[in-house]
Amino acid sequence: MMRLFPILGLVAILVFPGCDPKSSSNKDAPKSENGQKQNNNQGNASAKNVATPKPPPPPERPTPKASVSRPTFRSGAMAVVKFRAISTLPYPNEGDADEDTLTVAADQIERKLAQLDPPVVYHPTTTEVRNEFVRRDTRTVRPPDANERAELEQYKIDPNRVYVEYDVEVSADQVRDLRTRDRVIDATRFLGILTAVAIVGFLFLRLDEWTGGYLTRWLAIGAIALASGAAVGLYLL
Repeated sequence: MMRLFPILGLVAILVFPGCDPKSSSNKDAPKSENGQKQNNNQGNASAKNVATPKPPPPPERPTPKASVSRPTFRSGAMAVVKFRAISTLPYPNEGDADEDTLTVAADQIERKLAQLDPPVVYHPTTTEVRNEFVRRDTRTVRPPDANERAELEQYKIDPNRVYVEYDVEVSADQVRDLRTRDRVIDATRFLGILTAVAIVGFLFLRLDEWTGGYLTRWLAIGAIALASGAAVGLYLL
C-alpha cells in the first residue's frame, strides 16, 4: 500500500495539471503585475488630470510720467534784474543785430548791478551775457515799422533790415555769486598790497644797511613811492 501512494500522486498530477501549486502561483504573478501597472497608469492619469495652479500675474508697473521740457535759462531763483534788450539800430543781417543787442544788454547789466544795495561791480562780456543772462527762448527778430522804413527810404537806405530782441535776467543766485567773487578779489588785492609793502620795506632796510645810512632819506622816499605805486596798481587791476 505504501508504494501505491506515490504512483497515485503522479497520476493525479498528470491528469489534473491545473492543481500544481507552482503553476497556479506562476499564473497569478502576471495578473498581480498587470494590476499594479493598471493602478500606476490610473494614478498617473489622475495626476495629469489635476490642474496645476497658475502663477499669480506680475504687479502692474507705474507708467513713468512724461518729462516736461524746461527753458534753457537759469531760473532757480527770483530775478533781481530783468529787462528787454533791443538792438540800437536795424541791421541788414541778424548776426550784427544780435551782437549789438548783447552789447546793449551788457551795458544795462553793469548799470543795474551798480544800482543795487550794496552795489555789485561787474563788467560782463557779450559771451558771458549770451551764456549766463540771456533767455534764448525769448529771441525775437522783427523788421522796422512803417515809419522807420519810410525814414530809411528817405535817406536812400535799404529798408530790409531787422531788430533783435532778448529778455535778460540776473537771478539772486547769480548776484550772490558775483558778490562772493568781489569779496575774493578784494581779499586777494589786500594780500597783494601787504606783500608789496613788505618787500619794499625789506629792500629799504637792506639798502640802508649796505650804504651805511648815508642815503636813508632818499631810500625812504623811493620806498614810499614804490610801495604806493604797487598798491595803486594792484587796486586798479
